Amino acid sequence: MDSKDLQEDFSNWQRLAPEMAEAPPQPGVYVIRKAGGMPFGRLSGQSDILYIGKSKNLNKRIKNYLSPGRRKTAARVKQMSEKIDMEVAWYLDDSPSHRELLLLRQYWKDHDELPPLNHSRPWKVLVKVQNGITSTDSVNVTKSPISADQ
Repeated sequence: MDSKDLQEDFSNWQRLAPEMAEAPPQPGVYVIRKAGGMPFGRLSGQSDILYIGKSKNLNKRIKNYLSPGRRKTAARVKQMSEKIDMEVAWYLDDSPSHRELLLLRQYWKDHDELPPLNHSRPWKVLVKVQNGITSTDSVNVTKSPISADQ
């Protein structure tokens, strides 16, 4: 899975920078990729996708990446943006949690791992992706869902 696979819904890629056009203040899913769609190696295959996320207010969340506060993911994205150029696109969706989970599942299926910046709560996301848990299900994970013999 890479950004070309998402072109139907995510087609308006913009450089993740202070001068970018504002995202709408509505719920939706957003994807951050390497600028220009340049692929990089994954455990299986290649992708240009760095992060898949959701928000109740896309404008507020995406602006958060430009001047990160306490959010760990925002700090990771900001740190990475100092090394490589990134682009962002979004899709308006009244059920962003469900859409995000579908995208993460597809990414996992294609690459045997999550996008590199989707690791603030990796075990919680991983359990949902691997076990088919819906976004409304409660997940309480205290240790890695991957055992040593897997």
